[in-house]
Amino acid sequence: MLTLSKKEPDIIDDAKITVQVKAALAKEKGIPSGEIRVGTVSGVVHLQGTLASKNQASSVVEVVTSIPGVNDVNTSKLEVPDSEHPLVDAYITAKVKGAYLKEKLFRSKEVASMAVKVETKDGVVYLSGNVDNKELEQKAINLAKKIEGVKDVVSSIKS
Repeated sequence: MLTLSKKEPDIIDDAKITVQVKAALAKEKGIPSGEIRVGTVSGVVHLQGTLASKNQASSVVEVVTSIPGVNDVNTSKLEVPDSEHPLVDAYITAKVKGAYLKEKLFRSKEVASMAVKVETKDGVVYLSGNVDNKELEQKAINLAKKIEGVKDVVSSIKS
């Protein structure tokens, strides 16, 4: 009889997440997926590599965060040349957008990117746009507050 330790299922889950991340990145236009090394430990996806722009880096984090089973994204070894400032705010914005996609908060990727605009400045997330009701607005705020690094959430969402 084969018995699995608690760690073996985690390894299998992590391997599955890594494969899903690589496949999702390969599908995205404008992301050089071959330049990004991906590893997963306990649901935390570790990214390593060099990207051409902050927009590429944000897109990568948004895609990775939206994958079921991903608990967090470690971007400490993801670099953008000639970037003088840390990409922390861009990563927070991408993680919020990815969380919305993962939760299917706005029904589809197209609606999620159009319905609520997400911006981050110094760790404060600013939400704006239109949603169907107050409950959806509150869910958007609560999801943003759960993202690591978010200091506060300011909403001007209209319902």
